[in-house]
Amino acid sequence: LIWKEPLLFISIIAIFYFLMVFVAFPIFQVFKNSVIINKQFDFSNYLAVFSKAYYFQPFFNSIILGISTATIGTIVGFIFAYALTRTPLPFKNFFRLTATFPIISPPFVVALAAILLFGRTGVLTPFLSTIIGKYSIYGFGGLVVVETIAYSPTAFLTLFGILQAVDPALEEASMDLGASRAKVFSTVTLPLAIPGIASAWLLVFIQSMADFGNPMVISGNFRVLSVQAFLQITGMYDLPRGSTLAILLLVPTLIAFFVQKYWVSRKS
Repeated sequence: LIWKEPLLFISIIAIFYFLMVFVAFPIFQVFKNSVIINKQFDFSNYLAVFSKAYYFQPFFNSIILGISTATIGTIVGFIFAYALTRTPLPFKNFFRLTATFPIISPPFVVALAAILLFGRTGVLTPFLSTIIGKYSIYGFGGLVVVETIAYSPTAFLTLFGILQAVDPALEEASMDLGASRAKVFSTVTLPLAIPGIASAWLLVFIQSMADFGNPMVISGNFRVLSVQAFLQITGMYDLPRGSTLAILLLVPTLIAFFVQKYWVSRKS
């Protein structure tokens, strides 16, 4: 059948070609650099990463950061999407438009904005200090806040489409049978949105794991794998060790992907 559609066939070949050249081949080259040293297979870089806290700590930090950002970002995105699809909120188009600003903004912008507002000499720092006391925007907490602002719009856009696709007649039928709004939400709306919530969580988790700009600016002493891989290559000039750290970034995302697929299939 595909041979009868030459345009479709050419499109598939082109997509396959670009995936091979710009995705599969670079990943293969990075993996090759991590395991081949002096023209021999050598897994010492991987052993060093998991045996030395200097390398393992950024790996652990990246996972914690990804889970925290994905969880909070998905919750924020769901609340925003639910408000725009299920409540009589005014100026919905305006809020929907502004929600995409962090996505289209260049790298570093959100982190720099956070520093200008909440940094040591930030505009809002004196006001917040009187409320919550002395704080620092640099480190794990500030990074979670910045990445949540930067990537929760991804969860919002995913969940906005999911909630729009949920048939309101199902919710209305439940309410006609005497169910409260909370009951309708927990037994109808939320279960139907579970696949979308899982997909949104995975997308934000991957974005957080791969993020380089925000940690580079605002992570402080909280070291993450993406920045460490960059510094290993550009600062230490150690391409094999940097390639190893880059490959390790794939491991949590692949595990999260397969767990999400399995969990969603079970739920479905």
